[in-house]
Amino acid sequence: MPQPFIFVSTHKLKEGKWEEYRKVLQELVEVVEANEPRLIAFNIYFDEESNTATGVQVHPDAESMQFHLTVVSEHIRTAFGDYIDSTESMQILGQLPKSLLDNMLQYSPPGTPIKVAPNPRSGVHPFRRGTLRQVNRPGSTRCQLAMRPASSLRSTTAT
Repeated sequence: MPQPFIFVSTHKLKEGKWEEYRKVLQELVEVVEANEPRLIAFNIYFDEESNTATGVQVHPDAESMQFHLTVVSEHIRTAFGDYIDSTESMQILGQLPKSLLDNMLQYSPPGTPIKVAPNPRSGVHPFRRGTLRQVNRPGSTRCQLAMRPASSLRSTTAT
């Protein structure tokens, strides 16, 4: 079974762009939800004190991340042009094919610190199959998609 591919990135936002960026992220969440059925989790956490946004993505494999970059490429270009001041860090957990690294580097500013940990030593994967659902709470500082485990989708009616 392929290991999950996890991507974490932290971005410093341009001053005064919080509310606009939240709206753009809401649109992004809708695009991701509609077009990426294999994605396990897509979360964005805001820290207004440090003026940063951290994205955490969990994909079933590297191919899913490559597809994600295709789906969101226009958003990435817009975000870096209009809302993101700098990328503070990128962390990649999982097998990283060179072609994917090359593609990811296209979207990261020169000098961005990148850490790669390709080989997990242990773990469990309870979310093998399921459906995505959008979780946006009023007043929340997060936009996210979350995965429901397949077990929660099974009928409880005996046949």
